Amino acid sequence: MSAEIKEMKNEHIDEIKGLLGVDNKEAAVVMLSDMHASDIGRILTALSEEEASEIFKLLPTERQSEVLLEVDERFRKTLISSITPDELIDVVDEMETDDAADVISELPVEDAKQVLEGIEEK
Repeated sequence: MSAEIKEMKNEHIDEIKGLLGVDNKEAAVVMLSDMHASDIGRILTALSEEEASEIFKLLPTERQSEVLLEVDERFRKTLISSITPDELIDVVDEMETDDAADVISELPVEDAKQVLEGIEEK
């Protein structure tokens, strides 16, 4: 990654942290809305787990689905734990079948069953 791109990412991270510091999560989500899912994932991983979870919960379902596919498995678990089972069903339902299968396979058995049953109901 070039120094210029790295600096740009750091500026975004600082801006997001600033918005969270003044409790303006909605503005942070608006700022992220124009970014690629991989950039959002990088920014979220640079935040505390609590901050990342707060922002993730506010993203539109389709965006959540895209971001989950861009982060590593450990961080994906953190983000998934921040949403309700019903929200997770909606997020997984937005994914391509093979991506959804990958995410579901990483879930604990009971959670995976719940998601699969929820998708089937839809």
